[in-house]
Amino acid sequence: MGALFEERKKNLIDAISFREPDKVPVGVQMSNWAFAYAGVRYEDIIDDPDRVVETFTKHLRDFDFDWAQTGISVPIEVYQALGSNNYVFTSDGCCIEHNQTQIKYMTVEDYDLLINDLANFNAEILPKRNGEIYQKPFGEAYEMFKNAARKALQNEEVTARIQAVVREREFITPFSGGDTPRYMSPFNSIFDKYRGIVDALTDIRRRPEKVDEACAVLLANTLKGPAFTHPKDHYDPYPMGRATCHSECFLNQKDFDKYFMTPFRDHYMQFVEKGARYYMRGEGRFKQNIEVMSELPKGTITIMLDKDDPFETYPIMKDKMPIACGITSSLLKFGTVDECKDYVKKCFDAFAPGGGFIFAQNEGLLAANDAKVENFIATFETAHELSRQK
Repeated sequence: MGALFEERKKNLIDAISFREPDKVPVGVQMSNWAFAYAGVRYEDIIDDPDRVVETFTKHLRDFDFDWAQTGISVPIEVYQALGSNNYVFTSDGCCIEHNQTQIKYMTVEDYDLLINDLANFNAEILPKRNGEIYQKPFGEAYEMFKNAARKALQNEEVTARIQAVVREREFITPFSGGDTPRYMSPFNSIFDKYRGIVDALTDIRRRPEKVDEACAVLLANTLKGPAFTHPKDHYDPYPMGRATCHSECFLNQKDFDKYFMTPFRDHYMQFVEKGARYYMRGEGRFKQNIEVMSELPKGTITIMLDKDDPFETYPIMKDKMPIACGITSSLLKFGTVDECKDYVKKCFDAFAPGGGFIFAQNEGLLAANDAKVENFIATFETAHELSRQK
């Protein structure tokens, strides 16, 4: 990487360290809307890797981002090859939807199977409930598997080529984790992978002892990983490790502390104490829990606000947790160019002085109608213009 990359890296570290950077880092969180920006439907070109890369990376070539968290959301072609309906294209041909109504999650009775033998449950029991491949004769299933493997290799190549453009443009790619282990609470795995949204939240109320046992098993499995068995002596704050806050927006403060904060304090603070930092995409609303998080050491977690109003939340975060915001999905989708520009200016005026601010959307762009192209262009042109002003 060259001098531009190093300059952007320094600005990012300065910003999350509450030092006023020479340039406020301006970045994008981009998924499948990139195809809509390029004027194509992903579903129509998915079998043409060259065209997929060319169209998806148009936004990366058109804008001079400081940082970029970007990529195709899900390797849907692999799921399709395996006969799985876990992910489906929506009507716009760009967005890929997690088709939770079709997924066969674990039942209440399955908790003991997970608790007693997690490896077998993950490898044998749960996968065989989802996917046509497991219902086919061996020969047919083998052909499906080979086709899925080819699709997976193709997807891996596309992903690598997209990231190559990111590197060529010398964009920072934070939030990937690097040597800093990603933090996802054990309960979030139950919520996302094992039980689904509704049943996981019901289980907290009706069978908390089983949830707690399962969380303990999942955490113990995480602690067997190399990050914990062979920890480093020092962690550079770039790239920041990613912290997932997904299920937690549905939890009350007591459960948030139990299922999110306690595992983080007990097992991940060791990395923070050695220099690691985390970036958390705060999905949904969790203003009520930010005060608890503000008790962590200064700058531990940079928070990207989603549904919470940053101007209401900032007084709690100020001088404690860096804030990532700058434009809302509703403005990108429904606002005017002037309304987008005005909101960007308001954010820079409120949050940029003194550091602790990086520019980001409140949501990644997935669907074709997630943003008007003219609003997207105006937003990032305005942000770059303001980012160097003292």
